[in-house]
Amino acid sequence: MQYREKGVLPPSTMFHHIPTAFARSHLFHATSAGHFHCGQDYHIEKQGSESFLLLRVLQGEGYAIQKQKEFPLRKDTLVLLNRYEEHRYGTQTQMEFQWVVFDGNASPAYYHLLVERGAAAVDLPPDSTQGRLVEAILSEMALSDFVNEHAVSSMLHNLLGILATTPTSPEGFHLQVAKDIIQTTVDHIHANYSKPMTLKDLADHVSLSPYHFSRLFKQGTGYSPYEYLINHRMKKAQELLKKTGMPIKEISFHLGFSSESYFISSFKQHVGYTPAKYRRLLF
Repeated sequence: MQYREKGVLPPSTMFHHIPTAFARSHLFHATSAGHFHCGQDYHIEKQGSESFLLLRVLQGEGYAIQKQKEFPLRKDTLVLLNRYEEHRYGTQTQMEFQWVVFDGNASPAYYHLLVERGAAAVDLPPDSTQGRLVEAILSEMALSDFVNEHAVSSMLHNLLGILATTPTSPEGFHLQVAKDIIQTTVDHIHANYSKPMTLKDLADHVSLSPYHFSRLFKQGTGYSPYEYLINHRMKKAQELLKKTGMPIKEISFHLGFSSESYFISSFKQHVGYTPAKYRRLLF
Protein backbone atom coordinates (compact mmCIF):
# COMPACT_ATOMS: atom_id res chain seq x y z
CA MET A 1 0.00 0.00 0.00
CA GLN A 2 1.05 3.60 -0.48
CA TYR A 3 1.41 5.78 2.59
CA ARG A 4 0.63 9.47 2.88
CA GLU A 5 2.24 11.55 5.63
CA LYS A 6 3.91 14.95 5.64
CA GLY A 7 7.24 14.61 3.89
CA VAL A 8 6.60 11.07 2.59
CA LEU A 9 6.72 11.01 -1.20
CA PRO A 10 5.58 8.52 -3.86
CA PRO A 11 6.32 5.68 -4.47
CA SER A 12 6.69 5.01 -0.72
CA THR A 13 5.15 1.78 0.55
CA MET A 14 4.18 0.44 3.98
CA PHE A 15 3.09 -3.01 5.16
CA HIS A 16 1.25 -4.07 8.33
CA HIS A 17 1.02 -7.39 10.14
CA ILE A 18 -0.87 -8.50 13.25
CA PRO A 19 1.27 -11.19 14.92
CA THR A 20 -0.27 -14.41 16.15
CA ALA A 21 -0.40 -15.11 19.89
CA PHE A 22 2.46 -17.59 19.48
CA ALA A 23 4.63 -15.00 17.74
CA ARG A 24 3.92 -12.37 20.38
CA SER A 25 4.88 -14.78 23.16
CA HIS A 26 7.85 -16.59 21.65
CA LEU A 27 9.26 -14.94 18.51
CA PHE A 28 10.80 -11.74 17.27
CA HIS A 29 7.82 -10.30 15.42
CA ALA A 30 7.46 -7.41 12.99
CA THR A 31 4.27 -5.35 13.10
CA SER A 32 5.01 -2.99 10.22
CA ALA A 33 7.67 -2.27 7.64
CA GLY A 34 8.17 0.01 4.70
CA HIS A 35 10.28 1.66 2.03
CA PHE A 36 10.05 5.45 2.22
CA HIS A 37 11.12 8.27 -0.08
CA CYS A 38 11.11 11.44 2.03
CA GLY A 39 11.56 15.16 1.48
CA GLN A 40 12.77 17.89 3.79
CA ASP A 41 9.42 18.08 5.62
CA TYR A 42 9.82 14.57 7.03
CA HIS A 43 10.40 14.78 10.80
CA ILE A 44 9.15 12.19 13.31
CA GLU A 45 9.12 12.71 17.07
CA LYS A 46 7.59 10.08 19.35
CA GLN A 47 7.39 9.23 23.03
CA GLY A 48 6.42 5.95 24.61
CA SER A 49 5.58 4.00 21.46
CA GLU A 50 6.00 0.29 22.02
CA SER A 51 8.53 -1.76 20.03
CA PHE A 52 11.85 -1.10 18.29
CA LEU A 53 12.70 0.45 14.93
CA LEU A 54 15.36 -0.68 12.47
CA LEU A 55 16.12 1.95 9.83
CA ARG A 56 18.43 1.38 6.84
CA VAL A 57 19.34 4.37 4.66
CA LEU A 58 19.58 3.76 0.91
CA GLN A 59 20.14 7.31 -0.34
CA GLY A 60 20.41 10.84 1.03
CA GLU A 61 21.06 12.10 4.54
CA GLY A 62 19.14 12.48 7.78
CA TYR A 63 19.36 12.27 11.54
CA ALA A 64 18.20 10.08 14.41
CA ILE A 65 18.23 11.15 18.07
CA GLN A 66 17.81 8.93 21.13
CA LYS A 67 18.54 9.95 24.73
CA GLN A 68 20.04 13.23 23.48
CA LYS A 69 22.57 11.33 21.35
CA GLU A 70 22.43 12.11 17.65
CA PHE A 71 23.27 9.58 14.96
CA PRO A 72 23.98 11.03 11.50
CA LEU A 73 22.19 9.05 8.81
CA ARG A 74 23.72 8.58 5.38
CA LYS A 75 23.83 5.97 2.63
CA ASP A 76 24.29 2.46 4.12
CA THR A 77 23.71 3.55 7.74
CA LEU A 78 21.69 1.08 9.83
CA VAL A 79 20.31 2.37 13.13
CA LEU A 80 18.27 0.69 15.88
CA LEU A 81 15.96 2.95 17.91
CA ASN A 82 14.06 2.13 21.09
CA ARG A 83 10.48 3.30 20.55
CA TYR A 84 9.64 2.76 24.21
CA GLU A 85 11.68 5.90 24.87
CA GLU A 86 11.62 9.37 23.36
CA HIS A 87 13.23 9.47 19.93
CA ARG A 88 13.36 11.60 16.80
CA TYR A 89 14.42 11.05 13.22
CA GLY A 90 14.00 12.66 9.83
CA THR A 91 15.77 14.57 7.09
CA GLN A 92 16.45 18.20 6.25
CA THR A 93 17.11 17.41 2.59
CA GLN A 94 15.95 14.11 1.08
CA MET A 95 16.30 10.52 2.20
CA GLU A 96 15.29 7.07 0.96
CA PHE A 97 15.24 4.33 3.57
CA GLN A 98 13.81 0.94 4.52
CA TRP A 99 12.44 0.34 8.01
CA VAL A 100 11.05 -2.41 10.22
CA VAL A 101 9.11 -2.04 13.48
CA PHE A 102 9.50 -5.15 15.65
CA ASP A 103 9.43 -6.46 19.20
CA GLY A 104 9.32 -9.68 21.19
CA ASN A 105 11.71 -12.36 22.35
CA ALA A 106 15.04 -10.81 23.39
CA SER A 107 14.52 -7.45 21.63
CA PRO A 108 15.11 -5.25 24.73
CA ALA A 109 18.19 -7.25 25.72
CA TYR A 110 19.65 -6.98 22.21
CA TYR A 111 18.97 -3.25 22.13
CA HIS A 112 20.82 -2.65 25.40
CA LEU A 113 23.67 -4.92 24.30
CA LEU A 114 24.09 -3.02 21.03
CA VAL A 115 24.00 0.34 22.80
CA GLU A 116 26.63 -0.90 25.26
CA ARG A 117 28.85 -2.06 22.38
CA GLY A 118 28.38 1.15 20.41
CA ALA A 119 26.66 -0.81 17.64
CA ALA A 120 23.16 0.72 17.71
CA ALA A 121 24.16 2.73 14.63
CA VAL A 122 26.62 1.32 12.09
CA ASP A 123 27.77 2.01 8.54
CA LEU A 124 27.25 -1.11 6.45
CA PRO A 125 29.57 -2.23 3.65
CA PRO A 126 28.07 -2.44 0.14
CA ASP A 127 25.90 -5.52 -0.46
CA SER A 128 26.05 -6.42 3.23
CA THR A 129 24.33 -9.41 4.80
CA GLN A 130 22.53 -7.01 7.14
CA GLY A 131 21.14 -5.04 4.20
CA ARG A 132 19.98 -8.19 2.42
CA LEU A 133 18.22 -9.34 5.59
CA VAL A 134 16.30 -6.04 5.85
CA GLU A 135 15.22 -6.43 2.21
CA ALA A 136 14.16 -10.04 2.82
CA ILE A 137 12.08 -9.01 5.84
CA LEU A 138 10.31 -6.36 3.75
CA SER A 139 9.63 -8.90 1.00
CA GLU A 140 8.07 -11.24 3.56
CA MET A 141 6.00 -8.45 5.13
CA ALA A 142 4.67 -7.53 1.68
CA LEU A 143 2.85 -10.89 1.63
CA SER A 144 0.33 -9.46 4.14
CA ASP A 145 -1.92 -12.33 5.29
CA PHE A 146 0.67 -14.95 4.36
CA VAL A 147 3.64 -13.64 6.36
CA ASN A 148 5.90 -16.48 7.54
CA GLU A 149 6.38 -15.35 11.14
CA HIS A 150 9.07 -17.94 11.85
CA ALA A 151 11.09 -16.77 8.84
CA VAL A 152 10.76 -13.12 9.92
CA SER A 153 11.79 -14.02 13.48
CA SER A 154 14.80 -15.94 12.20
CA MET A 155 15.89 -13.06 9.98
CA LEU A 156 15.51 -10.49 12.77
CA HIS A 157 17.46 -12.73 15.15
CA ASN A 158 20.17 -13.24 12.52
CA LEU A 159 20.38 -9.50 11.86
CA LEU A 160 20.64 -8.60 15.55
CA GLY A 161 23.18 -11.37 16.09
CA ILE A 162 25.40 -10.06 13.30
CA LEU A 163 25.24 -6.54 14.73
CA ALA A 164 26.06 -7.87 18.21
CA THR A 165 29.15 -9.74 17.00
CA THR A 166 30.51 -7.25 14.46
CA PRO A 167 33.71 -5.67 15.82
CA THR A 168 33.23 -2.07 16.89
CA SER A 169 35.75 0.55 17.90
CA PRO A 170 35.51 1.30 21.65
CA GLU A 171 35.26 4.96 22.51
CA GLY A 172 38.70 6.55 22.37
CA PHE A 173 40.39 3.55 20.71
CA HIS A 174 41.18 2.64 17.12
CA LEU A 175 39.55 -0.70 16.27
CA GLN A 176 42.82 -2.54 15.57
CA VAL A 177 44.43 -1.15 18.73
CA ALA A 178 41.45 -2.37 20.77
CA LYS A 179 41.68 -5.82 19.15
CA ASP A 180 45.40 -6.03 19.95
CA ILE A 181 44.82 -5.05 23.59
CA ILE A 182 42.10 -7.68 23.98
CA GLN A 183 44.19 -10.39 22.31
CA THR A 184 47.21 -9.54 24.47
CA THR A 185 45.02 -9.84 27.57
CA VAL A 186 43.50 -13.14 26.44
CA ASP A 187 46.95 -14.58 25.72
CA HIS A 188 48.16 -13.43 29.14
CA ILE A 189 45.18 -15.06 30.89
CA HIS A 190 45.65 -18.32 28.98
CA ALA A 191 49.31 -18.44 29.96
CA ASN A 192 48.86 -17.44 33.61
CA TYR A 193 45.36 -18.56 34.64
CA SER A 194 46.72 -20.64 37.54
CA LYS A 195 48.27 -17.56 39.19
CA PRO A 196 46.48 -14.96 41.35
CA MET A 197 45.29 -12.20 39.02
CA THR A 198 43.47 -8.94 39.76
CA LEU A 199 41.84 -6.39 37.46
CA LYS A 200 44.74 -4.03 38.17
CA ASP A 201 47.24 -6.74 37.21
CA LEU A 202 45.54 -7.23 33.84
CA ALA A 203 45.19 -3.49 33.23
CA ASP A 204 48.85 -2.90 34.09
CA HIS A 205 49.84 -5.62 31.62
CA VAL A 206 48.41 -3.53 28.75
CA SER A 207 49.28 -0.14 30.30
CA LEU A 208 45.71 1.06 30.84
CA SER A 209 43.77 2.24 33.86
CA PRO A 210 41.49 -0.45 35.34
CA TYR A 211 38.42 1.63 34.36
CA HIS A 212 39.28 2.06 30.68
CA PHE A 213 40.66 -1.46 30.37
CA SER A 214 37.53 -3.01 31.88
CA ARG A 215 35.21 -1.03 29.56
CA LEU A 216 37.26 -1.90 26.49
CA PHE A 217 37.46 -5.61 27.32
CA LYS A 218 33.74 -5.90 28.11
CA GLN A 219 32.75 -4.07 24.93
CA GLY A 220 35.03 -6.24 22.81
CA THR A 221 34.25 -9.66 24.32
CA GLY A 222 30.94 -9.40 26.15
CA TYR A 223 32.67 -10.46 29.40
CA SER A 224 34.30 -8.48 32.16
CA PRO A 225 37.99 -9.41 32.58
CA TYR A 226 37.14 -11.30 35.79
CA GLU A 227 34.30 -13.21 34.11
CA TYR A 228 36.61 -14.22 31.27
CA LEU A 229 39.29 -15.40 33.72
CA ILE A 230 36.81 -17.47 35.75
CA ASN A 231 35.23 -18.96 32.60
CA HIS A 232 38.66 -19.99 31.33
CA ARG A 233 39.46 -21.61 34.66
CA MET A 234 36.15 -23.48 34.55
CA LYS A 235 36.94 -24.84 31.08
CA LYS A 236 40.33 -26.02 32.31
CA ALA A 237 38.64 -27.60 35.33
CA GLN A 238 36.26 -29.51 33.05
CA GLU A 239 39.21 -30.82 31.04
CA LEU A 240 41.13 -31.91 34.14
CA LEU A 241 38.07 -33.60 35.67
CA LYS A 242 37.41 -35.61 32.51
CA LYS A 243 40.93 -36.31 31.27
CA THR A 244 42.88 -36.87 34.49
CA GLY A 245 42.49 -38.49 37.88
CA MET A 246 43.83 -35.40 39.64
CA PRO A 247 42.12 -34.93 43.05
CA ILE A 248 39.61 -32.08 43.22
CA LYS A 249 41.60 -30.30 45.91
CA GLU A 250 44.69 -30.38 43.72
CA ILE A 251 42.70 -29.08 40.73
CA SER A 252 41.39 -26.17 42.78
CA PHE A 253 44.88 -24.97 43.73
CA HIS A 254 46.23 -25.68 40.24
CA LEU A 255 43.60 -23.29 38.86
CA GLY A 256 44.48 -20.51 41.29
CA PHE A 257 41.57 -20.83 43.73
CA SER A 258 42.29 -19.95 47.34
CA SER A 259 40.43 -22.97 48.72
CA GLU A 260 38.79 -26.20 47.62
CA SER A 261 35.38 -25.07 48.91
CA TYR A 262 35.54 -21.83 46.89
CA PHE A 263 36.42 -23.82 43.76
CA ILE A 264 33.53 -26.27 44.33
CA SER A 265 30.97 -23.48 44.80
CA SER A 266 32.28 -21.56 41.76
CA PHE A 267 32.25 -24.68 39.59
CA LYS A 268 28.67 -25.52 40.55
CA GLN A 269 27.57 -21.93 39.91
CA HIS A 270 29.06 -21.87 36.40
CA VAL A 271 28.65 -25.48 35.24
CA GLY A 272 25.57 -26.58 37.18
CA TYR A 273 27.18 -29.57 38.92
CA THR A 274 29.69 -30.12 41.69
CA PRO A 275 33.12 -31.19 40.38
CA ALA A 276 32.60 -34.72 41.75
CA LYS A 277 29.23 -35.13 40.03
CA TYR A 278 30.54 -33.63 36.78
CA ARG A 279 33.40 -36.15 36.79
CA ARG A 280 30.86 -39.01 36.99
CA LEU A 281 28.70 -37.71 34.12
CA LEU A 282 28.79 -39.56 30.80
CA PHE A 283 28.90 -37.54 27.58
